Amino acid sequence: MRFDCAVFDMDGTLIDSAWIWTEAKLKILTDRGFAYTEEDKQAVSFNELEGSAAYLLSHYDLGITAEQIAREVFEYADECYRTRVTLLPGARELLEKLNAMGIPCCLATGTPIVRAKAVLERLGVAHLIQHFLSSTDEGTDKHFPDLYLMAIEKAGADPARAVVFEDTGYSMKAAKDANLFLVGIRQPATNFGPEYTSLCDLFLKDLSELPEDFWI
Repeated sequence: MRFDCAVFDMDGTLIDSAWIWTEAKLKILTDRGFAYTEEDKQAVSFNELEGSAAYLLSHYDLGITAEQIAREVFEYADECYRTRVTLLPGARELLEKLNAMGIPCCLATGTPIVRAKAVLERLGVAHLIQHFLSSTDEGTDKHFPDLYLMAIEKAGADPARAVVFEDTGYSMKAAKDANLFLVGIRQPATNFGPEYTSLCDLFLKDLSELPEDFWI
């Protein structure tokens, strides 16, 4: 087989939820009467929660702390995960195929594991993922390749024989910084243009477009 390990991002790659985090962060502004700009939208989309909170607090007089921003963002995300999020096309089928082939599936997400597992269990695919890692829980950042390499190590695989599935521009760059084989998933909210998508070894509309002979 071509690969011994598959590492998946979650939001925007396996599940239709890339919009949640940007929407939740911008809601911090609109709930307090501020109209956000396109610059604000790009800034919070391009950052994980800690960086987004720092941006919002430096640009607006919100009268709250970064911890309060995080609480409100997670509360909104939890509600969306419970009621609105669905699997993206091809996600279930690919995870089932990899399990049948004996290729370990790893999750490398910015979402805390307790939340990631909850939504994937609700959608009926958590049992198809062997290793769960979160940059939030691990104290790292998906601007860097650490989380992918940790996942690959947990799977007992060689990074040269691992593939990463990712939708976010900065995380695409992080994966390629470690010379990992990268399959990008098109998400207008998070790809941020050709300077990131051109990094991909393969770029797809969704996981259902993965060629049949990809794993051979």
